[in-house]
Amino acid sequence: MIKNKWFWVSVCLAVVFAIFYNRRELVSQDTSKVPRIAFVLGGSEPFREQVASGAREAAKQYNADIEFIVPEEEASYQTELLARIDPTEFEGVAISPLEPQAQARTISALSTRTKVVTYDNEVPEAVFHRHVGTNNYVAGTLCGQLIKEALPDGGKIALFVGTNDRLNAQHRRQGLVDALKGTRRTPGADLDPIDQTIEAGNFTIVATYIDNMIPAVAKENAVSALKEHPDLDGMIGLYGYNGPMCLEVLDEAKKLGEIAVIAFDDQEPTLAGIEAGNIFATVAQNPNQYGYEAVRVLADMSRNKYAAGAGLYAVPSTLYIPCTAVKAENLSEYRSKLDKQRTESPE
Repeated sequence: MIKNKWFWVSVCLAVVFAIFYNRRELVSQDTSKVPRIAFVLGGSEPFREQVASGAREAAKQYNADIEFIVPEEEASYQTELLARIDPTEFEGVAISPLEPQAQARTISALSTRTKVVTYDNEVPEAVFHRHVGTNNYVAGTLCGQLIKEALPDGGKIALFVGTNDRLNAQHRRQGLVDALKGTRRTPGADLDPIDQTIEAGNFTIVATYIDNMIPAVAKENAVSALKEHPDLDGMIGLYGYNGPMCLEVLDEAKKLGEIAVIAFDDQEPTLAGIEAGNIFATVAQNPNQYGYEAVRVLADMSRNKYAAGAGLYAVPSTLYIPCTAVKAENLSEYRSKLDKQRTESPE
């Protein structure tokens, strides 16, 4: 028992020393160096511009020089741009991978020659320095809590998602399913099948519709859901455009207000839908902070502000940015926050 006690005392002293050493490193580093950062944007508007806004803000605050690399919508073009980056010209690279699996090797190779931070989309097969994003499983459970509020007696619901190939989509959906079941997934456990009806508490998930990240297909899926399940009680969109597409279909079918809608992200049609009472709530990420933190971390790492000996960046880790549930009661406050971010963002 005594040996065990002294073991933990020594561990605590080691931790304190590591923290002290790291803080000393933070103070002693040269902050006059201006790191060059290649910032590879991904995704659609307004998400992409919100990320860029946060990146510009951090660049100004942390004295970094950013070069934005803006690919076309095609994910393969982003891969080509990523492969062209000369790591000798940049102290760091930030990227939201549009093809996580296909880009894993390129990202890993780049990480051996410069600092790499991924944001939003995760690349579990790659070697990199840090990831900035939301905990998508938690975001999914938040969707589940919101549909429970919207439909306290349960009912039949349909899910809409861009893809099932990315971890963010898989985790969002599974978090939602587990929240409705009242369970929590253990790491490594199998995901619930995407092509089957799922009984989850007093909810029935009648189907999960995949649109391959094409809004027009998302709208077709919403039309199909209403036709195939005329007794549908709720529609949950797990990608930013899903909510607005559901709204369009419900409007055309003259069913606005009859079916509960939970959306994802803060596209203007989604916020307008909440204001009009046609969307119960949305789970909003914070892309502004994704951009801000990606640049801040890269700027600090380029100045060696985090000592490897302190263990902070010895292995890839994730900096989680929480989501916000936006409903009618906090919509005005949330809009004010977005307006403030836009007005304070440096050009």
